[in-house]
Amino acid sequence: MVEIPGSLHQEYSKILHGLKENGESFRNDPIL
Repeated sequence: MVEIPGSLHQEYSKILHGLKENGESFRNDPIL
């Protein structure tokens, strides 16, 4: 894992939360 600033981590967490709510989109277009 790469260390990132707390502020960036919060934004990234928001994105991950959105992906969890849209699981199908995540499976169809995996970012990781």
